[in-house]
Amino acid sequence: MINITQNKVNTFTVYAKGTLAGTIRYLLEFENKATGTKDYCLSTNAADSTCPFLVLSVTEAGRTGTEDKVNGKLKLTPAGGHTLNIYEQSSLTNLAPALATKIFGIEEVNIIRDNDDAYT
Repeated sequence: MINITQNKVNTFTVYAKGTLAGTIRYLLEFENKATGTKDYCLSTNAADSTCPFLVLSVTEAGRTGTEDKVNGKLKLTPAGGHTLNIYEQSSLTNLAPALATKIFGIEEVNIIRDNDDAYT
């Protein structure tokens, strides 16, 4: 399970290898298990392209932060369980799964609330 703390930059490893050449962005789709709400952002792989895993990051913007989804910054509410679908794509701006190249991985995610920045 991946833990993402609100109001922080979060880096995590996914054991999968990209298949596209060139500049790749990974479309991250977070689906809240309780509400079914989906939210999206993009991330790049910080690992060497020869590695059998991806190192991705997302910034949880917190209650007062500003979203910048094409650069990996979004607000994930409410806290709790989410499913993360990861799509591989060559687009640097696409936030629609239907337009992504392929689904790449599915992970379980827990959004941890920062008590000093609680959502209401």
